[in-house]
Amino acid sequence: MEILKGKIPQSIYERLEIAKIDTLDYFFFKSDQEICSATHISVTDLESLKTIVAEIILGDGFKTAAELQKDEKYWSVLHTGCSIIDKTVNGFPTKGITEVFGESGVGKTQLALQLALQVQQLEDCGGLDGDALYICTEDTFPSKRLQQLIDVRPKLTRNNQLINQSDNIFIEHIQDIDELNRCINLKLPVLLSTKKIKLIIIDSIAAVFRYDNQTSDYISRSEDLTAIAESFNNLSLQYHIVILCINQVTADPEYGTVPCLGQAWSNLVRKRIKLERSGTTIRMDNQDLPKRRLVVQFAPDTARNQCEFVVTQAGIVGLDVSAG
Repeated sequence: MEILKGKIPQSIYERLEIAKIDTLDYFFFKSDQEICSATHISVTDLESLKTIVAEIILGDGFKTAAELQKDEKYWSVLHTGCSIIDKTVNGFPTKGITEVFGESGVGKTQLALQLALQVQQLEDCGGLDGDALYICTEDTFPSKRLQQLIDVRPKLTRNNQLINQSDNIFIEHIQDIDELNRCINLKLPVLLSTKKIKLIIIDSIAAVFRYDNQTSDYISRSEDLTAIAESFNNLSLQYHIVILCINQVTADPEYGTVPCLGQAWSNLVRKRIKLERSGTTIRMDNQDLPKRRLVVQFAPDTARNQCEFVVTQAGIVGLDVSAG
């Protein structure tokens, strides 16, 4: 609660510390009686405190739509480097969680690797001029495929110096929810203090929450999902980071294949993108490449768009349907 230091009397600040109140949201989700009981401050002091907290949260007040349009940080997004896919997706936002889901082998990890390289580009080139954290929960990190992408893509330079892009992708392997919590709450703050992380990828989010159906504590899982999502959202908003969660699919008798983790997780996602096979091929570079389809299922800033794409040696490439 450093943000309150110097803005409120020291005696009240110390009582907040003793009560272990570490977020401004606390004052709006607890009753006055609960706050006074926890902090041992008077109702009059509480009213003054809540006024100060409200002023901090509101900052300079509400913003108009025109002001938001001029706010580059508010609208900053990460692009893939493919104009067709970028037009379809409208970028990967630095606000909230973006989920990419689909069956195995449809191109989810290919997209994630491509974004891990693209984020290192300057903003004028569709990147965010930052580094990436890649959290693996299932397989080992695909370092061989990453190097293939690096070898065939344009080289990245800074001040006429060639950049080794693999040096700017940090890898973490985890197996369960406890390890993920330690990564987010203990390791990541240290990394953020020394590196300009602008993209966090978790591949995949479903693997962390795999429980035996007979013994699952669904209430506990829902609470864990909410806590993880809240941590990711806070990081995204505070540091303007793209949060990309890769998800697997499960069978649903009514809707066919749907993302894992159910409605509890769906409500926490800001943008959802589905990758699927189209069942046809296209002749490119003297080989028949399977066509895949990218579908934006929901997003607050994007229509329900879709496009076809293929996975090439250089990454995912959108197909121009108007070209036949």
